[in-house]
Amino acid sequence: MNNKIALVSFIAISLAVGGGGWWKLEARKTLIESTLHNEVYGEWVAVGGICNQDIEGIQGIDIFADHTIREGKRDDIAEINLVEKAFSSECELGPLKFDFEISIMPNEEKYLLGKVNGLSILKSSDTGVMYFKMSRDFKQLYDNYSRNAG
Repeated sequence: MNNKIALVSFIAISLAVGGGGWWKLEARKTLIESTLHNEVYGEWVAVGGICNQDIEGIQGIDIFADHTIREGKRDDIAEINLVEKAFSSECELGPLKFDFEISIMPNEEKYLLGKVNGLSILKSSDTGVMYFKMSRDFKQLYDNYSRNAG
């Protein structure tokens, strides 16, 4: 009788732990998909003089689920890897807080994903160029910068 109770208890615990592990994997997958959809996919712009001293003018990159577009050139994406990574830095807008590192395959492009003053930022690990996600708030910042720079 004790063996049956022990066996049933073992099976119940195994199912609970296995179910918990599955739930954790699904929650992680949902976090990654949500972050990609809400934070990574979209139009990104780098502006010379706004956290970028080594570029002139404006550079852009559009990131979609299956491809990127940069300077009119389309590159297919096989996979985007997202890894949690805490990193801090600074630029003239204030402290930069990065939460993720993303890798875009097959080109093996690496970026740090984070925020500065509520703006989404993407910093190329290869070139150091800082991209800002196109938004109403970034457009306002850019317009103010353009007025003051001119």
